[in-house]
Amino acid sequence: MTIGEVIPTQEPYVEIEDICVQPDYRGKDIGGELLERLFEIARQEGIERFIVGTLSKETDRILRFYRSHGFTPWRIQFFR
Repeated sequence: MTIGEVIPTQEPYVEIEDICVQPDYRGKDIGGELLERLFEIARQEGIERFIVGTLSKETDRILRFYRSHGFTPWRIQFFR
């Protein structure tokens, strides 16, 4: 799979690799506020598309977080 399968080749996008919030500060919407601010800045530059990657093993929590900010899962890898 390539990015071109979900975002047209010439369309600009922001690629985010992990948003981390220290465990003591999680659940206070700090990560959500950071993400929303990033959306705002990107929109000012005419960018509407985003791709997020994460190496977190907390799949359920991560999926909930990014879905709550409008993301749709595209590719997930599992290991055993």
